[in-house]
Amino acid sequence: MSRSAHFRGISAGLTLVVCAVGTWQLATVALGADRLPGLPATLGAFVQSAFSEPIIEAQGGGPGGYWPHAMVTLRNTLVGVLGGAALGVLASLLAVQWRPVLAVYDSIVEIVRVLPPLILIPFAILLSDSADRIELAVVALYSALSMSLYTIGACAALPPEYSQMAALLGAGRLRNAFSVQMRAILPSLIGPLRVNAALGTGICVVCEFLAVPKGIGRVMKFALSFYRVDLILVGVLWAILCVLVVEGLVSLFCRPFRRWL
Repeated sequence: MSRSAHFRGISAGLTLVVCAVGTWQLATVALGADRLPGLPATLGAFVQSAFSEPIIEAQGGGPGGYWPHAMVTLRNTLVGVLGGAALGVLASLLAVQWRPVLAVYDSIVEIVRVLPPLILIPFAILLSDSADRIELAVVALYSALSMSLYTIGACAALPPEYSQMAALLGAGRLRNAFSVQMRAILPSLIGPLRVNAALGTGICVVCEFLAVPKGIGRVMKFALSFYRVDLILVGVLWAILCVLVVEGLVSLFCRPFRRWL
């Protein structure tokens, strides 16, 4: 990237931040600070509630403020997204090697994919013996289904010469899947994996709001019962930070694969 393009990217980012802050402040003036606290008040609440918050402690959320709940959301998002993605990519690569298996697998994925991921939460509650596993199961399932579709599409877009050359050199189906196809499609899966990080965080927060006793969503539910809009906005800020951290870790994990682009 040239220096001019780098500076243009920075200026565009700063412009976006200024517009977002200005819009926030205008909305605060229009709606009133009691319905939408301003940015300074929200940042103040963020700092004050990070490690200690009476409302959280009074509702059984522990004495540590938002921090331990944010760590729960971050952990479950990271494990669910990466674990589900690995499972989806592995299953799809194996299914692609046999056309009859691929036809059945692709049909199942397409049928389940149209279901909203949050509709699975009640079933996860009934089937799981641990509340902490509910959001892990839902996020992992969504991530697996999403990455399965991208993997099947990426494999279909590969030049047939790759598999033909592998077969000519004596590679079997499994060797072709993991030594040729997987290496070829991994760079194209980085973007979808980062998208899953953001969507997985949202699913985690909703699961916590509905059923899980820990996490950002549970604290937002505590704040809603006291009509503490500032604490709800603080939860949104924590969720954004979780997305940024998960995306950063995903990008760091995928960096070695970028050399194949």
